[in-house]
Amino acid sequence: WKKVVSDKNGIWLAKWKDPITKNIKYVMFSTEGKFKGSCDLEKYEKARKLNKYLAKVREKYLKDGEKRDIKSKELGAVLYLIDNYGIRVGNEKKKDEANTVGASTLRVEHIKFSPPDTVIFDFLGKDSVRYFKKIKVPPTIYKNFKLFVKGKKKSEKLFSHINSMAINDYLHTFDKDFSAKVFRTRLASDIMVKGLEKLKITKSANKTQIKGHFN
Repeated sequence: WKKVVSDKNGIWLAKWKDPITKNIKYVMFSTEGKFKGSCDLEKYEKARKLNKYLAKVREKYLKDGEKRDIKSKELGAVLYLIDNYGIRVGNEKKKDEANTVGASTLRVEHIKFSPPDTVIFDFLGKDSVRYFKKIKVPPTIYKNFKLFVKGKKKSEKLFSHINSMAINDYLHTFDKDFSAKVFRTRLASDIMVKGLEKLKITKSANKTQIKGHFN
């Protein structure tokens, strides 16, 4: 044991640093427990609220992406990735931590371009899992990504004027409950709902069969 921590907002019982990945691992409360259930309920209610105002939020960050100042452009681009593809926001790493990245900590070396509108992402995400995806983006977002890499070395940050705190501060201007993490919860819930809608349940003489699958 290293030390005892008193954190009234924590939902974990213990944590430690994985000696291989250098990431922080947690021992959580049981998913069937009352405490975990109440935390999950709060989390999904925030996602439900975001879904209600999603069109307004999207309109704002895309419009901000068209502004002249570079910070607004970066916020628009990074939120497009978090909102539509669920990429983790990312935090700054210490020298002894694994070289993984998130949306806000992407480096120039992690993206390539396929004209006229596709950006190719290739990086190590949480737990050193590779993320490789070709993403078609709106013209303004594509143009901004080209701007972000201009004149930079491959090892430099793609978004050099923002971090995870700036992203969440921006989202708080819409609602105090909104954060990059809430976007991920909303997207995952939306994918689940759409997947369930594709299922077909048929009743046979002896059992109920479920046809369909999730993509």
